[in-house]
Amino acid sequence: MDTPGGYTWISLSRLRELSDEFDIFERSAGAGDARAAEGGPVAAGGAGAGVGGSFSGPPAGGAGSEPRGRAEPAGRAGGAGTGAGGSSSGTPAGGGAGAGGADPESAGGGAGAGGADPESTGGGAGADTKKAAGGRRSEMVLRHAYPPLPVCGERLIWGFPLLEAAEDQRESRLLCREIGGPGFSPEGGGTGDLIREALLLEGRVDRYSPGEQDRILALIERFGESDPPVDGLVQRKGSFRRMVGQYRSLSKHLRLMVDEGWTDLKTAVAVNGLSPAAAVRLQEGAAGLSFSSRRLLLRYLYEASRRREAGENEQLELAGKILASKDPLEAAQALRFPFITDLERRFDGLRQEVLRKSGVELDHPPGFEGEAFTVRFDFRSPVDLERKIGKLKELKERSNELFDLLG
Repeated sequence: MDTPGGYTWISLSRLRELSDEFDIFERSAGAGDARAAEGGPVAAGGAGAGVGGSFSGPPAGGAGSEPRGRAEPAGRAGGAGTGAGGSSSGTPAGGGAGAGGADPESAGGGAGAGGADPESTGGGAGADTKKAAGGRRSEMVLRHAYPPLPVCGERLIWGFPLLEAAEDQRESRLLCREIGGPGFSPEGGGTGDLIREALLLEGRVDRYSPGEQDRILALIERFGESDPPVDGLVQRKGSFRRMVGQYRSLSKHLRLMVDEGWTDLKTAVAVNGLSPAAAVRLQEGAAGLSFSSRRLLLRYLYEASRRREAGENEQLELAGKILASKDPLEAAQALRFPFITDLERRFDGLRQEVLRKSGVELDHPPGFEGEAFTVRFDFRSPVDLERKIGKLKELKERSNELFDLLG
């Protein structure tokens, strides 16, 4: 390699020989590569184009084949700006017609059409699917419009999805940047700062999944803290470390459900005592339901199991019963709240018997806790009024049944 801080082309086969212990970011996210990468001419000069990258390329319009820039955590405005908004700065001046920066600290970016970060200056609602992210990376590789991949000794620090994209495109090499100095030397005890380098390039504050946060903290625990700590690069408010503690407390099957996006971390923590068999059964049978419905199903099944002090086999039976019904969410709610469900059934039966198609509406107090029912109706003639009063008289005859429902 060149001298520390220098740039060099490294073959893909050599990059594959380097340690992959920093390969911690999800492929489907895509935002990190878009943020730090689509910008900045790195192998061939040109106008600064980017989606909020952190690499300062050569001056706009330059034709050189070697990068002259340096890593900038908060990139300045994009040069002449033909890409997506970015902070890949060819010149200190503001960006041109960029299409949506992903870096909230970037001054560049034009009208904004599809940046990955919703808090970006010009970003929209970018498509962060795995396929879309892979397509962006392939384009970046073909255009040589990616930041140099940071390498420290025998470690590749960031850019594994770009390496995969380059292999898919049958490229032979990628431009890399050697990180040197005592702050980054593995032998010098400052390896923790490598994590900061990776997070600055990834650039997805507040958008890391629980699994990614777990892997970030695992690196910190292995290599030590950076100076200053990287917490603010992971999550702006609160402690991501506390959330990782919750994630690590989950059983294996619930962690997998969180990783796959089947439910959220908060719900998984709340139902952590659910048996693996019941959770897997629910996951397989309720895949077509909405995200919010799946969360409620998990909670209702868990709470119903706790009320019954159900063992693993009974929990599995309850899950099967829920999924066999026409309305799984309603069935789960009935299992969780059997008393209220029975009251609702009795109330609805009485209301249908007396007031069906009468135009008179009858409501009970919330949770059947209270002292008063509510009746509503309108009328358009004396005859209509008389008919509805007649229905109310019928209701009066059965009012004892109504008031028996109240707690």
